[in-house]
Amino acid sequence: MARGNHESCERGADGWFRFLYHAGLDAKCPETSPLFIAGAGDLGFVVLDSAAVADTRIIDDDDDETQSPQATGVVENLRSQYLAVAPSIPKSAWLITHVPLGGIRVDKATNEVGVDNPDLDRAIGDILGPDIALVISGHIHLFEAITFSETNMRRHPPQLVVGTGGNHLAEQPKPPTELDGNPVARALILKKFGYMLWDRDGALWNGKLFDKEGALLAQCALTETYLTCADKQ
Repeated sequence: MARGNHESCERGADGWFRFLYHAGLDAKCPETSPLFIAGAGDLGFVVLDSAAVADTRIIDDDDDETQSPQATGVVENLRSQYLAVAPSIPKSAWLITHVPLGGIRVDKATNEVGVDNPDLDRAIGDILGPDIALVISGHIHLFEAITFSETNMRRHPPQLVVGTGGNHLAEQPKPPTELDGNPVARALILKKFGYMLWDRDGALWNGKLFDKEGALLAQCALTETYLTCADKQ
């Protein structure tokens, strides 16, 4: 489970910390709870609290955004937390964060397509090591599977967004060829309600996205740090 904007201190934090949080309840609601690592066999899960990450996005490469003091504080906090646990991350790990590190979304007001989320990318994007094989997120109410080109100067692990349940679906953008200057090798975006399951076969991970009736929508494979997904309809 990962804390997101619906579990912020101004929204559903009480229920989150009482019933879903992995550790004890603090006397005061924390804006950002400590990052932690969970494990299943030799696979690690680096769980990051992105409840306080601003809902910002980059519309184009020439947009020189100015961060607010609050955003700057959140970025610095998450960065220091990640650096503190980095030596303890297993050789194979998935980063779990509600807000994506490299998703795309159509702006409701302008209909422009933008990269989501630059604040989180500023916090940890340049310090992710080869141990992070996949980033799993929600927040955007679509299914997005984005694999970045291996020729990228700065390593960017594949981003999987499974925001396909519990709310209205978002507008569906075209699959990108690049995100904020990062070349995209493969991308699949679907606008369907559903859920996803992953199974392991040795070094290979097989993922299946099902609709709400249980019909197969898409099938994915993760080999080391390369994600491929195909629409089954």
